[in-house]
Amino acid sequence: MRIESYDDLEQRRRLERDFPGWGVWRAVGPSGEPGGWYASRRRRITPAEVRAGLWATVDAASPERLAQLLAEQTELASRVGR
Repeated sequence: MRIESYDDLEQRRRLERDFPGWGVWRAVGPSGEPGGWYASRRRRITPAEVRAGLWATVDAASPERLAQLLAEQTELASRVGR
C-alpha cells in the first residue's frame, strides 16, 4: 500500500480548493508506484451536459495538466448553464 506523499497531498488539496465541485486523487500502479491524477465531479451530470462536452471524470499525467482540464470543464459548464 502506498502512502500519499506530502507533495501529493498538497497538490490534491490545492486542486480541490481551486475546483470545489471535484474530488481529486492519484492512482497507484501495480507495484505501488504513483500513477496518474484523476478528478471526478461531486454531482451527477445530465445526458445533455455530456452531449455539451462535460465529463464526469478527467485524468492527466500531472497535477498541472489536471488543473488545466478542470479549468476547461469549469468554463464549459458556465457556458452550458451549470
